Parts: sequence; structure tokens; C-alpha cells
Amino acid sequence: MHGAADRVVPAGHGAWLARHRPEAEWREVAGAGHLSVLPAAAVSTLEWLGDREFRKNS
Repeated sequence: MHGAADRVVPAGHGAWLARHRPEAEWREVAGAGHLSVLPAAAVSTLEWLGDREFRKNS
């Protein structure tokens, strides 16, 4: 998960990493910055993590 407005680590860096790691899933949060991405997407991120854990254990 990466904030599209991140000025510390540009979103393009995260996108590049996701393209080069087959297990990665790219999630970009519009308008979020470096730390503001956390509360901006907390609920959807926790749901996503829960789904991944469930699939891993199924």
C-alpha cells in the first residue's frame, strides 16, 4: 500500500517493487502521503490482510 502523494518515497518506487515481486499486490491510495496512508486505508487494509491470512490457511 502506498500513498499516491507520498513525497518521502514516491509511489513509483512502490509500483516498481510490486512489478518485480510476484507475490506482491500493488495498492495505491489516492491523495494519501507517506504516513497519512495508514488511517486513510486502515479498514480496507485490515480486511485485505485478513483475506490473505485466510487464503494462506485454507
